[in-house]
Amino acid sequence: MILDKQVQNDSSRQLALPYENEINLSDVVFTIFRHKKIVLSIVAVFVCVALIYVFTVKRVYQVESILLPPEFEQIQPLTALNALKVSDVRKIDADVVFSMFLRNIESRALRKEFFNKFNVLKSFSDGVEGDLSDKDVNDIFEGFSSNLNVVKSKKATGLVYLTLDGENKDKIGVWLDDFVELVNKKTVEQLRNNLKAEVQLEIRNIKVEIKSKKEIYKRRRQDKLSILQENYLIAEKLGIVEHLFVPRVSNKPKEIIQKELENISKRLSNTDNLSEYMKGTKILEAEIKTLSNPISEFHIHGLRDLQEKLRKFEQSLNIDEVKLAAVVIDKRGVEKVEPIFPKRKLVVLLSLIIGGMFGVFSVFFLEFLSKIQSRINDSSSIDSAKLEGN
Repeated sequence: MILDKQVQNDSSRQLALPYENEINLSDVVFTIFRHKKIVLSIVAVFVCVALIYVFTVKRVYQVESILLPPEFEQIQPLTALNALKVSDVRKIDADVVFSMFLRNIESRALRKEFFNKFNVLKSFSDGVEGDLSDKDVNDIFEGFSSNLNVVKSKKATGLVYLTLDGENKDKIGVWLDDFVELVNKKTVEQLRNNLKAEVQLEIRNIKVEIKSKKEIYKRRRQDKLSILQENYLIAEKLGIVEHLFVPRVSNKPKEIIQKELENISKRLSNTDNLSEYMKGTKILEAEIKTLSNPISEFHIHGLRDLQEKLRKFEQSLNIDEVKLAAVVIDKRGVEKVEPIFPKRKLVVLLSLIIGGMFGVFSVFFLEFLSKIQSRINDSSSIDSAKLEGN
C-alpha cells in the first residue's frame, strides 16, 4: 500500500512538471524578496568596488578653448600688399590668416617647442626627468600631443574647439591658453616676415628699375652730347653760325615773319635727315652747354611714378605689431575644467544596475540548484521505497 501511494505521488508530480516550468511574476518577486539579503549584499559589493575604483584611480580632466578667425582690425597692418595691388602676391584676409594659425596649431614642431619651453615634462615625470631616457621623454611628449585635439565645428563655419586632456587639474588650462598664445605669436611672426620679405623683394625690383632708368637716360644724354659736339665741329668748319632755316630777329612786320616761318616749316617737313650742324654753332653750343650740366631726373620718363611706388612700399614695412593677432579667443581654457574620466556618478549607477542584475541571477541560480537537489532527494527516496517493497 505504501509503495502504491508513493508511485501515485511520483506520477502525479511528473504530470505537474510542465506547469511548474511556467514563469509566474508573483513567484519571481517573492523569490527575490525572500533572498533580498543576497541581492543587497551583492549590490553592496559591486558598489563598494566601484567607489574604491572611482576614488583611487587618477582622474583625467579636460579643458576647452573656443577659437574664431581674427577681425579685420587685427590683421589690417598685414594687408599692405593688398592695398598696393601686387598681382604676384596672395591676398591676405582673415581666412588665410586663420588657416595658417590652424596649420601651426597642428604642427608637431610647435608642440615640441611648447613642451620644452614650458617645462611640461617636469609635471608628467614628477620631477625625475633626469632619470628618463630619450625614448621615455619622447613617449611622454607623444602622449601630451595626442591629448591636444583640434575639432572644427560642423554647424558654424570658422568655429574651432581646441581641447587638452590631462591629470593635472591646475595646469592644463594654463597650458592650453599658453599654447594658443605661442601659436598666435608664431603665426603673426611668420606672416610679418613673409610680408616683409615680399615687400623687400618689390623694393629691390623697383630700385633696380630706377637705377636702370637713370643709367639709360645718362647714356642717351651722353650719346646726344657726343652727336652735338660732332655737329658743332662740322658747323664750325662750314662757318655756319646761325640756323640756316630760322630767320634772324629783325624789325620786319609780323605778317612777313609769320609767312617766313610757315615757309620754313614746309621746307623742314619736306626735308629728310636734316643734319644737326645746320642749326649753327650758336645753337649747338647752347645745347652742348646745357647737356654738360648735371643730369636732371625730372626728364626721366616714369621715374617719379617709380619713386612714389617705392616710398609706399617702404612705408608698408612700418607694421604696428601691438594689435596684430591671428585668432580671436572666444573662450579660454582656464575658464572651465571638467573631469572626463572616470565618470563617478555613471560608474556608481552602473555598479548598482550590474550588481542588481548579478544578484537576481544568483538568486535564481541558487533556486535552480535547490530544486535540482530536492528532485534528486525525492528520486532517491522513491528508489529506496521500491527496494524495501521488493
